[in-house]
Amino acid sequence: MIDKSGQASKESGIQDKGSRRGGPRTAQGKARTKFNAVQTGIFAKVLLTADPPGKSHGDYRDLIAELQESIRPRDRFEEMLVETLALQFLRLTRVYEADAAVAPVLFRSVREKLDSDGFEARTGDTLREEPFGVGKLPAADLLMRYEAGIWRQIDRIMERLDRWRRAQDNCAGRQSGDPG
Repeated sequence: MIDKSGQASKESGIQDKGSRRGGPRTAQGKARTKFNAVQTGIFAKVLLTADPPGKSHGDYRDLIAELQESIRPRDRFEEMLVETLALQFLRLTRVYEADAAVAPVLFRSVREKLDSDGFEARTGDTLREEPFGVGKLPAADLLMRYEAGIWRQIDRIMERLDRWRRAQDNCAGRQSGDPG
């Protein structure tokens, strides 16, 4: 039944979507799952440490210095683009590190499935179910999407830098009296 406020009443047996949420109900279940995102997220280790995995703050500064030497930023805006670019390259490094952790598990799973008599080569039989279904490692296709997204961001930053420089050069050309 629907009451005057438009809400489903308890008598009708329909529960409000917000009244039953997923997740653990007991203290033991809550204690067991409270660090899931921290343990299994692709960037979990990165978010909990001051330094990126395998990189020190000095390495990050070195990367920025190398990018600045290569790109030679002309103003603060370009310097900010170089710093953003460095962050994207660090994110890319993290994806590659996660991929290096996933690859041996994926290859072992493929080898086991090929060696077993129960393997059926059909499109519905994917490797997503094992070993990635347990939530311990990100799936290979997820890593590929992360990588592609990061490269798109890198491309956008470089395009933004190019557009900025062309606009600056056009403004400088007009100020110097060139008609062009």
